[in-house]
Amino acid sequence: MSILRGVPLRYSVRNLWRRPWRTVMTLFGLSLLVALIVFLAAFGRSVARTLRLPGHPRQLVVLSKKAQTFEFSSIPAAELDLLESDVLEQLDTGEFGEPLFSREVYHFVLVRLEKDPANQELRSLMLGIDPDLAASMIVGFELVEGDPPEPEANQVMIGRAVAGKLRVPDSMLAVGSKMYLRDIELTVSGIFEARGTIAENWILLPQDDLRNALGRRDYSFSRMRVKDGVELEALADRLNLDERYSIRVLPEVAYFADFTSGFDHFQRFALLIALVLCVGGILTGMNTMHNAVAGRIREIGTLRVLGFTKFRIFLAFLMESLLLCGLAGIIGSALGLLANGLPMRVPIAATFPLTVDGGALAVGMVSALFMGLLGILFPMARALRKSAVEAVRAV
Repeated sequence: MSILRGVPLRYSVRNLWRRPWRTVMTLFGLSLLVALIVFLAAFGRSVARTLRLPGHPRQLVVLSKKAQTFEFSSIPAAELDLLESDVLEQLDTGEFGEPLFSREVYHFVLVRLEKDPANQELRSLMLGIDPDLAASMIVGFELVEGDPPEPEANQVMIGRAVAGKLRVPDSMLAVGSKMYLRDIELTVSGIFEARGTIAENWILLPQDDLRNALGRRDYSFSRMRVKDGVELEALADRLNLDERYSIRVLPEVAYFADFTSGFDHFQRFALLIALVLCVGGILTGMNTMHNAVAGRIREIGTLRVLGFTKFRIFLAFLMESLLLCGLAGIIGSALGLLANGLPMRVPIAATFPLTVDGGALAVGMVSALFMGLLGILFPMARALRKSAVEAVRAV
């Protein structure tokens, strides 16, 4: 029974293999294009997923007055002492009743790994934070191996992605391994995860240990979590207008939204290349189908003489094109899946595993079917403009 009510489906299937060499070459080219589209879509989605830092809806970030990011912020310890006493009654408390007010040091450093035969200096980001507050203040934080670092014990806790960022095997940064910051030996006490975000690229250690190692007397920034019912914006406005402080206070969600917006161009660039490839695939498909249709003008004329309408003939050729491109979509998506889990890097020195998820595969399949639709549309429109007699007489 025909699903086209005129031209049998087997007609479209059989025609795919009337010219096997052309079909195989077209299938090969379109499959590679789809694989690249899937890869780029997965890259864009993975970048967006990794670079997000969600922030806590009841946390405020405290920076120095003119600083835009953690890296360039500097706040004297005495000022943070005053600030903590000022807001103490509005602060939420942790598991053991401690106020959730975190003083932190954010610094890019050069470290050497004990197990690195090249003894090279590797650039990494260290975050000094009270280990007892890390699980509360870093959204998604989870210690998955070992223990938190002990103060004054020269211990660090590393994110799951640090080894990939430093381009070294995981064994070099296993629990118990050593690294050196300047002349200070540090021991890896634990490994943590943070829902696959960029925080997994950080090395954590007690904030005073990092201050002493760097010779710093200040802190980079502070985070504080307020109780339910406290107006975040109102508190931030009050502190920003208080002349006793030289700080800038804003909701953590707003800070990280602004911080990660600067990386959106990575995702846009990947999607732009995917679009260019898709357009290239459409043009390739149009050229291929144009040649295929041009060589079958007499066949189209014969079908019309036999009584098939232009619409039914178009549907038959469209089905043929969609079958070919749909198969290319399946093969290309399968090839794209081979890249799942590959370690990727972006210029901000963050590393993350490429995740080929359902969204990326959907982009590949839709692109393939779109190529099939537009690839046949214009060649068939030109071919069907000829009269049946002209088509049958075509050489």
